Amino acid sequence: KKLKKLTELQFRWATQSQLIEKLPQEWLPYMIDVGLLSNPPVTTFSKNSPRYVYWAASRYLTKCVSDYPNEITSVILNCNFQNEKDRNPTIYTDFLTCAINLPISNIEKIGQKILDEKWYDFRENYWFTEKYVEVIERLYLAEKYDLAEKLFHNGFAPKLSEKITTMNIFEEP
Repeated sequence: KKLKKLTELQFRWATQSQLIEKLPQEWLPYMIDVGLLSNPPVTTFSKNSPRYVYWAASRYLTKCVSDYPNEITSVILNCNFQNEKDRNPTIYTDFLTCAINLPISNIEKIGQKILDEKWYDFRENYWFTEKYVEVIERLYLAEKYDLAEKLFHNGFAPKLSEKITTMNIFEEP
């Protein structure tokens, strides 16, 4: 009985994912209106290890970014995880992929959300970090130095100081 229910859930998830991935960009406003982009899946845990769930809707946003920059910014700004442990770096990576391709004013809004919600806690995730650095680079090139510096400092300074401390570079030979 449990296997049957699991199979049904997986089928629905897979079907929804395939459907969303194939939708044309023009469907974005409708998807926002019906709430398909407001409830990201939460992180699940198996034996205390996190399992980050792929969300087709966040991938869909990445293909609509050039035609709907303000709508996508709004989706990202309004997307919240209820608990800190529910946060998902795969979804944040998709959001960063969108941000890279948005106008600077939109990136600034998302940059503040990153700081407020501490997305940078996922800097250990390669794909996340790659996109995070690209967001910082876009801000820097647009001369938004203050926000770029805050994102850099919060994202990398703790790790850099940890590495410097463990390297003992300040000890005399």
